[in-house]
Amino acid sequence: HWNYCDSGYPNLIALYAKLVRQKIILHRKWPVFPSNLDVQERHWRLPDNDINLYFQLAVDCFEYLDTMIKLVRAVKDNLSGTAQFSEDMVQCRLHPYISIDTDSY
Repeated sequence: HWNYCDSGYPNLIALYAKLVRQKIILHRKWPVFPSNLDVQERHWRLPDNDINLYFQLAVDCFEYLDTMIKLVRAVKDNLSGTAQFSEDMVQCRLHPYISIDTDSY
C-alpha cells in the first residue's frame, strides 16, 4: 500500500518497513549476530568455515545497509525543503526520525 506513494511520509513509512523486514531477514538467517550488529571476533567463526557462507553473509549485510542508506537519503530529501519553516516545526518533523535512527542500528 505505502509503495504506491512517491514522496512524503508514506514513502518513508514504506522504506522503514522495508528496513525492518531486511533486519528481520538478516537476524533470522544469522542468529549468532547481536541485534545491534556489534560484532566481536567470536561471531565471525561460522560453521564449517565455508567461504560461501561468508559471501552470503556479506551480501545480506550489504542489502541491509543499502536499505538503510535509501531511508537516510529519503529522510534527507524530505527535510530539504524545511528552510522556510520555524525551528519548532523542523524539530517536530525530526522527532519521528530519532526512533527510526536508533532502531536501525
